[in-house]
Amino acid sequence: IYLVLNHIKDNPEAEYIAGACKHFGQGPAQIRYPEIDPELLVISPHFFAQAPITKKLFTKIGSYHIPKHFFHADWDFWLSVYEKKIKGHIIDEVLYERRRRNDSITWQNIDELDNGLELIIKRHSIFFNSEKRRKNAKYNLYEKLARHYKTLGKRNEATENVKKALQYGESSPAFSTIIKEQEMSYVRYLLRRLGRYIN
Repeated sequence: IYLVLNHIKDNPEAEYIAGACKHFGQGPAQIRYPEIDPELLVISPHFFAQAPITKKLFTKIGSYHIPKHFFHADWDFWLSVYEKKIKGHIIDEVLYERRRRNDSITWQNIDELDNGLELIIKRHSIFFNSEKRRKNAKYNLYEKLARHYKTLGKRNEATENVKKALQYGESSPAFSTIIKEQEMSYVRYLLRRLGRYIN
């Protein structure tokens, strides 16, 4: 709060303050710094979404868009900020710490993520004004889903998402592994997973 207040004082025209975020839990801690490359917005916000904003900014955007079964309200909000060319102040200092976990609302509703992405693309036609951006967004979603299902040991779901991802981008070693595991006998597949668990 002290850092934020000081930066607001030094940058009174800024409508938001964006900083770095320290992610911890489920592996080594990692600090993620703010990004400025607009192409990265096809995947997620440029910085941790809980950045402090002005009331004026909130009014400009028209608050958060949260229809039923919509899990991208933060990404949707910051896409609107980008499309409206709203200016803020970005720093590299850590403002937040976030615990990684597998039971988030997003992953609890994993079957709705593709519908959520379609809504994002529809709502933000200004940003998703090119086939390349739309393809990159869809490839990223299905690639993540394929990896997620692979981790859970759900071969069929992982393979289906690999097939969807390949409609929008190139193959990868992870995709090759998923397809290879799908073609294995069930017993061999179980032994392979057991070996990984032991290691």
